[in-house]
Amino acid sequence: MGIFVYHWYLLMMKDLIKQELEKYKLSINEQLEISDTEVVDLIRNYQGSVKFINDLKKKVITNKPLTVPQSDAAKDFFVRERLSTTIESQLDPNKKLGREVTRLGIETYLNIIKSCKKNLFKSREDITVRISTPGPEWVERNIQDLTNFKEKLSDDILSKVIELPNETTTIGAKVEEIINTLERDPNAYPGFIENNGDWSIMNKLDTHYSNWYRILGELDYKKKLVGNTPQKKVENFFKQVPVEQILPPNKVEAVKEIETAFNCQIPTLSHADYEILVDFNKDFLNIKKRLMSSTERGDKNEINIKGTLKLFSGGAITDNDIIHFSSHGNRVDQVFGIDMLVYMYLPSHGAEKYWVPIQAKSDKSAANKSMLLKFDIGGISIFPTKNPEIAGNYGYLTVKYGTEKSLDELLQYNMCRKKESSESCKKFDK
Repeated sequence: MGIFVYHWYLLMMKDLIKQELEKYKLSINEQLEISDTEVVDLIRNYQGSVKFINDLKKKVITNKPLTVPQSDAAKDFFVRERLSTTIESQLDPNKKLGREVTRLGIETYLNIIKSCKKNLFKSREDITVRISTPGPEWVERNIQDLTNFKEKLSDDILSKVIELPNETTTIGAKVEEIINTLERDPNAYPGFIENNGDWSIMNKLDTHYSNWYRILGELDYKKKLVGNTPQKKVENFFKQVPVEQILPPNKVEAVKEIETAFNCQIPTLSHADYEILVDFNKDFLNIKKRLMSSTERGDKNEINIKGTLKLFSGGAITDNDIIHFSSHGNRVDQVFGIDMLVYMYLPSHGAEKYWVPIQAKSDKSAANKSMLLKFDIGGISIFPTKNPEIAGNYGYLTVKYGTEKSLDELLQYNMCRKKESSESCKKFDK
């Protein structure tokens, strides 16, 4: 595409995306945003029984200023209160409709990054995220991680047949396939890419159900969803319809110009597509905020587990014994659900040390759905626990829906094995 046409395209797309897009005005988050002044009024007029808000009410009535954390927490409380009457309160990842939202969210993401629609996300030079392919550093980092992953696993594990979406393969064959693809055609991994070439957190949009739940809840609160039932509202939100049903006539013409410029077709859009497009115009501020919040919790959980492995193993596990696959878009994590490999003893898997695949989860329920445990390759899923029968703050599973065991006791077993035999350390294998 010539430079003149490209600049014309940029100007035209700025008009398409940046202008008012008046027909629906579905901008996420702004619908429920609460100002500092409004939150004070909401607290002052609060008649409920929540102690935290009533404590703040005493401050407000006496004209004492709220701290920023107090104000933010109160805003979050009132937003959640508003959303409690919407479709969001009926969406559960463990139930049929919640799972359907997750499935449709994945379809929406893949359709955007792999179809002509991706050209709708290339117009703003001031935006820090674009749809493209990752840079050479990301590619090299993933090749190194995959190579390290393969070298640390035993031949038995590498030859293990596993079920992945749309294919049956072995771990070793899949690792080789990904490495070969990265080496020969890194463009095979399109996605949301940061300006520095790194894989963006925005790519978590595909499976991140809570983001879609929140968008649906906010639109439902503003009566912007179409349908008499939650099922119909979800169906209509994700349904692909002719572009003319989503955009006003002048914007439809602009889309046709994009089709001509890039020699591709955008016959349909969904309201889900539209929401992502609107937030793109704000550098994905709202979606990123949600994704980062949950990702930070997950990262913190992984860091805490890594610290626990070292701290409570009495030196049996050190930094050199842990390989952490933590970068955004890491292929080991994304494809196999493995957050780290740890060189340690796992008594349920024999008397010898080996590189144990580990997946960190937020709770036991999530651990029971672990992709890693489904593979049956001697991995464990670790999670915070409040089970009074479990010593320490973390439990782990070796099989899906299996018996919860104590991570502390596993680490004591490893500490014992520094000096003693597996037979002598059996007291820690409960």
